[in-house]
Parts: sequence; C-alpha cells; structure tokens
Amino acid sequence: MSFLSVIVDCNWNWGLLLEKNNGLETFQSVLSSIVAFCNAHLLFSLNNRFDEQNFSPTDNAVEIIESKLREAVLRAVDSMEEMGGPSGSCYAAAVSLAICAFQRYSKELLNPTGRIVIINLTKDLSAEQNSLMNLFFTANQHSVAVDVAFLNGSVPILQQACDITSGTHMLVDKPEQLIQHLMEHCLVNSQECREAFAVKNDADVDYRATCHCHNKLGVFSMFVCSLPIPTVLYNLQCGVRSYSWSEEDKKEEEG
Repeated sequence: MSFLSVIVDCNWNWGLLLEKNNGLETFQSVLSSIVAFCNAHLLFSLNNRFDEQNFSPTDNAVEIIESKLREAVLRAVDSMEEMGGPSGSCYAAAVSLAICAFQRYSKELLNPTGRIVIINLTKDLSAEQNSLMNLFFTANQHSVAVDVAFLNGSVPILQQACDITSGTHMLVDKPEQLIQHLMEHCLVNSQECREAFAVKNDADVDYRATCHCHNKLGVFSMFVCSLPIPTVLYNLQCGVRSYSWSEEDKKEEEG
C-alpha cells in the first residue's frame, strides 16, 4: 500500500499549451496520461484505493478523476478568454491538503512513505514562495517525495522542492511523452527503485534568491528583513513592517 497525491495545474496556461500544440488532441493526450498514471497506481497494489471522502464508494475512481480534470481544465481555458489575461496558480493549499491526507494515511502503516506528483504549467510562483518552501520542508520531514513534471519550462522553486524531498523533476518536451515520464519515474515509492530510475539532470538546481518586490530571479545584492524574512532590493520598502532600505544602509552593510 502506498500514498500518491497528484496535483494538476489548472490555470490559463492550458490555453497557451493548446495553442502551441495540437489543441484538443494535446488536451486529450495529457488528460489520458494523468488518468492512466492514477489507474496504474490503484492497480499497483490490492490495498491501494481512491480517497472517497467526497464520493460514494460505488463510484468509479477513474471516471471521477477524468471528469473532474476535464471540468477544471476547460474552466481554466474559459476563464482566460473571459478575463482576457493570465490568472495565477495556487499550489500551497493543494500541497497542504496532500500532506494532511498523508498524515491520515500514515496512521494505518509503520514507516509509511508517500509522494506528491505535480503537473506544472505555470512559470511564476513567487507569490507563494515562502508558503511553498515551508510546505516542502514539512513534506521532507514526513518522508513525502515531491515529483514535478514541467510541461512549460522549469520553475526554480519546484526544482528546489524535488531536491529538498529527494524527488524527481522532469522536463517534458512533448505533452504526449508525459505518460512515459510518469510511469518510469513516479510510480514507485521505494527509495531504491526511485534511485534506479532517477532522471539524470545535467543542470544544477537553481537556489538563487527571488526579490519579493518585483519577482526578479537571481538577486545578488539585497537585504533580508529579519522579521518577515523577505528578500528585497535597495531603495525599496519592506511591505510587512514599512522599513525602507537606502544607499546608506548599503554602504554600512558593505562596511
């Protein structure tokens, strides 16, 4: 018996992904890959089961997953057309729920392990950076690995999540290759098996700081406020305690 939580990024980026690729054909390919992966997990052990808290035990798990995903993605594409612009992704709440679900599951077994698989399309998660980092360290503390499949380019904080939790980050060049990545690298919990099928990533994990003021990655000269712990550039104000850093502070710091 093993724990798996799949988090799918359902925001406006789906519309961009479908525009760049084969439209509904790509949508169906990604949807089928996620559903097939979830079904494979259920079949991997007789003890694996679908979390039925919000559904009847007689409902078909695969049909529920497919219908809910389809509704969420189509709703995201429609919202992009209505709003005429992007909407952000909110991973913190989903990751929190996944960790809480694992805690419930962990009471059933000794030394349980689990994994969270994120299907990511967004490129900017700076608004949730602090919350997500705390959650990823919590996941690591509870032996929950975080795997991320990037369908639209890599994101530093999710790379860091994989590194912190001994998970795998996968750059999926073509949407139709998603099922191959998921089956090869995310299906098992055993650390030995995961290491045997680990992705060999040539690039180092990007741990550069991100400025909280204008979401700039790769800040090399900044102050870190000891109270709210934000990273801010010079001549800007800490939004939590209204303190402004100046060039005088910079000169004093450089001493």
